Amino acid sequence: MDVIDLEIGNKIYISNLDEYATNEDLQELFSEIGELKSWRVHRDKLGNSRGTAEVVFARRSDAERAKKLYNNVMLGIKRLRIEIA
Repeated sequence: MDVIDLEIGNKIYISNLDEYATNEDLQELFSEIGELKSWRVHRDKLGNSRGTAEVVFARRSDAERAKKLYNNVMLGIKRLRIEIA
């Protein structure tokens, strides 16, 4: 884990994620906002989505913008819930 990953406010936690969302979907959606350091959909041992994900931005302002733009927005058939970690 990079030191930047530990900075407060750079990471967003996404819940209520559509089960078919992929890491590539996260990258495509959130890289439009700013530089990403990491992103991943949380999966169980069988590879099924847990309906959660995390994205780490290079800048805190990008994480705040992501929350402002995408919190409570429909992605697929569900409304995203985004929190800044």
